[in-house]
Amino acid sequence: MREAFSMTKQRCYNPNTRDYRRYGARGITICSRWLESFDNFIEDMGLRPEGCTLERKDNDGPYSPENCIWATRAVQSKNKENTVKITHKGETKSVREWAEITGIPYKTLMARVFTLGYSIEDALTKEVKCGGLLAGREYKKRRKPDTSNIPRGFDSPNSSLTRDSVTEIQRLHKEEKWTYTALAKKYGVCIETASRAAQGEGHFNLEAKNDKNFDT
Repeated sequence: MREAFSMTKQRCYNPNTRDYRRYGARGITICSRWLESFDNFIEDMGLRPEGCTLERKDNDGPYSPENCIWATRAVQSKNKENTVKITHKGETKSVREWAEITGIPYKTLMARVFTLGYSIEDALTKEVKCGGLLAGREYKKRRKPDTSNIPRGFDSPNSSLTRDSVTEIQRLHKEEKWTYTALAKKYGVCIETASRAAQGEGHFNLEAKNDKNFDT
């Protein structure tokens, strides 16, 4: 989670980053409170829900508490369809609208403009070549591995936190105002784990009746 936030800062402030043209070059910034401290970001947004990433409600607005939410990929894709605009020959329309006008698939247009680096002219006018999956052919879906039986929390052999250490983490955070970063360094865990332990979330809920309850 900290690494993802660091990448966001790179996109906004490092001109040498590949995605800078889509963020920093467009004036997308990060609020001063989040730039000051990653702990402030966690305090404002909470931990990332499973399957979600950070989404800006206003695609032209900054990364800030007022403009950001945790959203699934499906929600983000829907938002992009409605908010990402392309201007061509004096006309500004959403990518979805241009796809309907040109007959070029929406995903192809998005890839051309935002991934492959096409000019707007080429993205909207170049002929689409056939390729990829063959029409009429059935393809097997990839199966996701079953991770339901993998031990987690205190049941995990890789866990470096015990009930006593989690109790101490919660005390330090609540009474002595230790930051998640400081707790992570002290106990040798990532900031996200320190944050969950400090807040008693998920596998670190000390109110659980027994250790097995942490594997939920």
